[in-house]
Amino acid sequence: HSVRLASAHNMPPAFDYAASLAECDLEILDIIGQNFLAAAPATFSAMKEAMTSANGSELARLAHAQKGIVCNFKAYPLENLLSELEKNRLEPSSPPAVQLAILQREWNHLCTALQNHLALNKLS
Repeated sequence: HSVRLASAHNMPPAFDYAASLAECDLEILDIIGQNFLAAAPATFSAMKEAMTSANGSELARLAHAQKGIVCNFKAYPLENLLSELEKNRLEPSSPPAVQLAILQREWNHLCTALQNHLALNKLS
């Protein structure tokens, strides 16, 4: 899936994370969603630190791990960005500050949509 990412982090999401989550298996979301959300602040902070300190190997490791989780949420823009961060750690396609702003924007949109989805669709 190819999704064009907006560059300004304060714009509304170009991708409908809520609709995408609605297509996911609720049991899988319930199992991994809460753990993802609990770890999200520390995980994002670690990715931000790796980006700002130009630690390419750590960024690639973190991006790869998160890409594997995010694919369960059908969060294609974030998944694509994580893939780009994983592969292009030495020669980024855009300045790190721009990539960081886009990563934060998409990360926050997914987390918000996932929190709302889990609150509305409790299995227990």
